[in-house]
Amino acid sequence: MSEWIEFPAVAERTEGLISIGATGMPAGFDSESLQLNTSAIGRGVLRWGAFSNVNFSSYRGGADSVQIGAGVDSGGNAYADGTAVETKADSSQRQNHDEEIMNGFHIRNGSLSVKWNIEALNSRLELGEQFNPKIRAKQLDHAIRKETIGGVFYHNIPAPFTSRRLMPNLLFSYVDTNFIGRTVSFIAQNDYSELVISLAERIAMIQVARGLALFAGSSRFSELKWSDIIIDPLFFAARPTRAAITIGILQSSRLVRPTPTKQLS
Repeated sequence: MSEWIEFPAVAERTEGLISIGATGMPAGFDSESLQLNTSAIGRGVLRWGAFSNVNFSSYRGGADSVQIGAGVDSGGNAYADGTAVETKADSSQRQNHDEEIMNGFHIRNGSLSVKWNIEALNSRLELGEQFNPKIRAKQLDHAIRKETIGGVFYHNIPAPFTSRRLMPNLLFSYVDTNFIGRTVSFIAQNDYSELVISLAERIAMIQVARGLALFAGSSRFSELKWSDIIIDPLFFAARPTRAAITIGILQSSRLVRPTPTKQLS
């Protein structure tokens, strides 16, 4: 998968795994002047984040506003009292389209939809700045990073006690808690040989569980592959290791940049 791709070409070059819809930019703005880091999005949101696909687009959610304080004098005349209250509109939003059964079986699934509020972003810029790819890249980079991190977190660490798979989650939570307790105990006692053995046993157990999940899942879901089984490398009840790796990738990567040949001075 290519690293930096101009917005209009993202869907084609990633075979639909990553797509960008309407950007909401003003007429005359060149969409090819912005590039998406598909390598970071692919590794973060899709590979480690365990989504099947991700889509980016804009929505119209209202602009920032400023309300001027007012009062009435003894003569009944209205006047401005010199105070101003600024209300910030939400800059972005996301939607996780998870398939609960597949997520419960730790099978790669679902789509992440990330949207930026173009009216709010526009209201924070002068008219001339709205056509500057460098400024726009900074806005979208922030919005996409914030929402992809949030989406991946809740995809991989769902609320276990509200799930329909309550009993398995309780059992897996007990197993995970026991593993954490043993790990902390080994570290506290400086018993690193036992710690290494415990980690090795855990990783082997996880791989066996992945094989069993692949076998069981194949009877319910067709054409599953080893890479579709997304059990966490260390835990059963949730996927915190996957979430942490994804957050590290997204937090440390630049996600949107102006196309180098089309930057404004």
